[in-house]
Amino acid sequence: GTKYVAVAEILEGSCNVRVLNLNKKQVELRETYELKAADHGSAESLFLTGYKAKGGSQGFRLLMVASDNSLSLLQQGEVVWLREEALASITHTLVIDFPLSNEKVETSSGSSFSLSEEIQTQFLNLKLA
Repeated sequence: GTKYVAVAEILEGSCNVRVLNLNKKQVELRETYELKAADHGSAESLFLTGYKAKGGSQGFRLLMVASDNSLSLLQQGEVVWLREEALASITHTLVIDFPLSNEKVETSSGSSFSLSEEIQTQFLNLKLA
């Protein structure tokens, strides 16, 4: 199969993208997108996927991860969507199991505890970890 590589250059007010055909050693696509470096920083990663356009020609979509961890889907000279949520790069999670209700809950060993006691116990375990 044909191998492609994408190169992105983010300048003051735009993002220049080139898709290179490695087999033919030529530029297949050259497009400019309206993305500002001041808003998102440099391109950290590019993910390239191809598709057949309506006319049968080769088309490309790019998913770009910028240095501020925003995600952009780029296609046919347009920014299809841009996601800037804070959850774009989760680095740590903590899951706390809550009892079924505020009432006392009995464990298999026969002891009982309340919701506040359970939270205190899990908090102390977190401190020790």
